[in-house]
Parts: sequence; C-alpha cells; structure tokens
Amino acid sequence: MIDSNDPTWQAFLAAAKDYIELLDKGGGSDLVETCADLHSSLLELQLAALDLPETTANNEDPAMVTEAKRADRAKLAQTFDMRYVMPEQVLVIPTGLASAEVRVLSEDLADIYDAMQDILALNDQRYLDDAVWQARGGYIEDWGYLVVSVQAALWKYIAEAAIDAEEQNA
Repeated sequence: MIDSNDPTWQAFLAAAKDYIELLDKGGGSDLVETCADLHSSLLELQLAALDLPETTANNEDPAMVTEAKRADRAKLAQTFDMRYVMPEQVLVIPTGLASAEVRVLSEDLADIYDAMQDILALNDQRYLDDAVWQARGGYIEDWGYLVVSVQAALWKYIAEAAIDAEEQNA
C-alpha cells in the first residue's frame, strides 16, 4: 500500500492536474504551442504513472465513488479537429496489410481527461488503493495506449509545423 504523501503519488497527482488544467484552459491562439504543451504534459503523466508501485484494487472500496467532472468534448473537438492513424499492434510485424484505426485526437484527449478525473475523485474520497491501482494499472492496461498514441500524433503535428515554418523562411 502506498501512503497519500508518497512523492511518487504526489508527482502523479500533480501531472494529472496539470493535464486537466491544460485542457480546461483551452487552446491558445497558437495551436502548435498548445500541442507542444500537451505533449510535454502527457510525457510527465506517463513517467509519473510508470514510477508508481504496482498495487491491487481494494475489493472493499467501490470502483467509483462520485461522478467526476467530464471533458468538454465539443470544445475539444473545435480546438483539436485532427484525426490520426495508430496501428493497433505496433509491436507486431504485420504479415499482410496492417489494419489501422483512424482515431479522433479530441476524443482520445477527452478519454484521458476523464480517466484522470476519475483517479482524482477516488483520491479525494480517500480510496487511495483504488486510485493508485487505476493510475498505475489503468496506465498499463487502458489509458496508457491513448497517451502514447496522442503523444505520437501531437509530435507529428508539431514536427510538420516546424518543417513548414522552416520552408517558408527559406
């Protein structure tokens, strides 16, 4: 069991709150800068989740104790009107045509946001075992795939914007 004052837990909570705050404040006037900030925030969230100890859920605790705040999906869709492709099995060498799912960036950002809100709600209600389990276990089994996928999409957008800017200045 982890203590609520454990530095790794506090680092995760700070990273989750930073990510939520970035999405709540909305996109600034510079979408490339906003995407770079999100990419950085997701990296911090990923590293913080991986630093958490493995744990099991407390079966005496409810899975969810409160209705956590949800992402404003319409607002995110307006700001991040992007789609991207990420192969479902990136570690498998395809033998034929690789099937890739077209993903909606705003939906993946919202799903990560909702997962962070659920974890924060569990923490606020002092269901620490479940909160840590959802943070670490959820990263490994669920929302971590979204983090990695979104990071790749954001990086590609940022890199292409830099190349376009460089070509315009040449």
